[in-house]
Amino acid sequence: MASHSKRSLTEKTPSQRAAQRSSLEVRSLAIRCLPPLFVIVLTIPPFLPILRNEFVNWDDLFNLVDNREYRGLGWAELKWMFTTFHLSLYRPVTWMTLGLDYWVWGMDPFGYHLTSIIFHGLNALLFYFIALRLLRLALPAMESSDITLRAGAAFAALIFSLHPLRVEAVAWASARNDVVSAFLILLAFYCYLQAAAAPAITLRRNGWMIAALLTYGVSLLAKGIGMTLPLVFLVTDIYPLKRLEPDLRKWLEPVSRRLLWEKLPFLLLAIGAGIVAVLAKLEGQVVHGFDKHGWLVRIAESFFGLAFYLWKTLWPFALSPLYQRPSQPSPLDIPFIASAMVVFGVSAAVVILRRRWPSGLASWICYAVILIPVLGIVQFGPQVVADRYSYVSCLVWAVVAGGAVVYLFGAVKAPRANEARSAAIVVVAFAVLTGLGFLTWQQTRVWRDSERLWRHVLTINPATSYAYNNLASELNRQGKTAEAIGLYRQAVDLDGQFALAHHNLGDALAKQGQFEAAIESYQKALAIDAKSILSRHHLANTLAKAGRRAAALEHYFKALQIAPKEAALHNDLGNVLAAQGDLEKAMQHYRRAAELDSRASEPYFNLANLMVRQEQWEQAKSYFQLALKTNPHYPEAHHNLGRLLASQGRLEEAVGHFREAVRIEPRFAAAHESLILALSEQGKKEEAMQHYQRAREILSGREPGRLR
Repeated sequence: MASHSKRSLTEKTPSQRAAQRSSLEVRSLAIRCLPPLFVIVLTIPPFLPILRNEFVNWDDLFNLVDNREYRGLGWAELKWMFTTFHLSLYRPVTWMTLGLDYWVWGMDPFGYHLTSIIFHGLNALLFYFIALRLLRLALPAMESSDITLRAGAAFAALIFSLHPLRVEAVAWASARNDVVSAFLILLAFYCYLQAAAAPAITLRRNGWMIAALLTYGVSLLAKGIGMTLPLVFLVTDIYPLKRLEPDLRKWLEPVSRRLLWEKLPFLLLAIGAGIVAVLAKLEGQVVHGFDKHGWLVRIAESFFGLAFYLWKTLWPFALSPLYQRPSQPSPLDIPFIASAMVVFGVSAAVVILRRRWPSGLASWICYAVILIPVLGIVQFGPQVVADRYSYVSCLVWAVVAGGAVVYLFGAVKAPRANEARSAAIVVVAFAVLTGLGFLTWQQTRVWRDSERLWRHVLTINPATSYAYNNLASELNRQGKTAEAIGLYRQAVDLDGQFALAHHNLGDALAKQGQFEAAIESYQKALAIDAKSILSRHHLANTLAKAGRRAAALEHYFKALQIAPKEAALHNDLGNVLAAQGDLEKAMQHYRRAAELDSRASEPYFNLANLMVRQEQWEQAKSYFQLALKTNPHYPEAHHNLGRLLASQGRLEEAVGHFREAVRIEPRFAAAHESLILALSEQGKKEEAMQHYQRAREILSGREPGRLR
């Protein structure tokens, strides 16, 4: 009886056992779901200020604001995306995401930034699962609990996602390729890890490997930065997967040879992507020749890059959108020498510690391999390093940080005796993540608008000529031309070989009517870059405005010899020919411009005006209508068509076009005057008087007007 009573007190009833199982299942579900949920929830908030940011004049104008080709996902847009090397990049998949943004959001920057933030959140989530797998492989001897490993993976994912080095890739609309390609690279790597975990030569393994290959191929169509991923796979096979022996002599064995052949399709895709990337850079004429910077400088820059991203990961302050290459770099410059010492020191340390800390050596090699395409051996652009280049390469240091957390928790042998130590680990980890999140939130505001962006660059490095140039361009856009001219002069004072700054200075001077000074600036730009179509084109335009039409024609024809399919050149040449009275040749160039750019409205407008001069009224009307079909918001076309209709007695139609002209451009004085006359003829005296008062305000100088 006593024995029965004892069993009844210790044994659980079926309902109790069911409740216990349910509790364990809930706990297991929480352990599996909460860490990735925390990663997403904590990643997004520091980046939310980006949603208020504008497009900036750091490629956004060329890529998005002034570029009509990507807008949508129709056949014409897709054809352009898959055939263009726009701004020296081949990235059709990235263009597709931007085309979708335009389809949903139009030109509202909010939507473009929202998409980039979503991609970044997905990257953080995907990286959590990759980090978890790598930590399980690298730390089996720690006998860490599953919750500790998941906490370490979450910490790794948050170190990656909250770090202010990530801001440039997320906040800069033109850097969309970095977040998109990273998502696909991470997905390919995850599939590769799954394939490696599956039994050899099985349908499951082959399926994961094919998925990895396909995803990798698509990643290269977003950006070629992942072209070294096959080498990362190779390093991962050695450690932590341990599929390959570190001894290269054993790679000739049958099992090892099979693993090497497995990488061949990835390698072929990488080689193809590398060739395409080089072709894109060459077509864009942005690759610096060795006559400018030799091998020693390039090697020195490579050391600098390797040290820079590691240092900024540890000390993420004074981050800049542009770290401009010095105009005359020397391999003996102190930053280059110090960087080489750091690289050799870290390399020696991880080699010496390779047996005790194999993940250190593997991480260092992977980090260097991922950075190879952007380390400066092939130089392009003004930057020596860039924050966005850390987006994929510094993932390895996030895994190392996650491993450190797991190691520290695993080293706590007696939980009761070391509660303070465990609490200290949690507090330090929380403080690090909070600090990174705060720095990221601050860095997002740097990208608020173009003026703030370039003023920030100048606070970091006042000797950045590109920052003066781009800040000047923004102020010029705001109408602060005099201030812009001063900044352009500072840019060319810092770098006399800065052709773009000379060109932009010419534009600003021409805008102020200082034609001779502008001509001198364009000539300096052409002395540096004789192949610049834009500088020669603007020089020709300014010569024409200065009354030097013969010289203008000479430069138009020279430019057309280099770029015979440049529609704007044909159009502006037509303007000069028309002013000289050579209407037949002017008409030929206008028509050629319209053929070359079916979306341009100005050639049709100019053709219409020629038809008016020749009293070919119906043809003129047809061309005005074509101009308005391509650009319904063309006030001059509305005005001139209205005048043509008024001359034919079609006052109601004319008034409609005059009203549209002043609606689009309220300061268009000539349109107000035409509307006054038409309304007076219709007997609408009160409305005519309103426009009369408006025209007087404009013409009296109280408001700047447009007299055409």
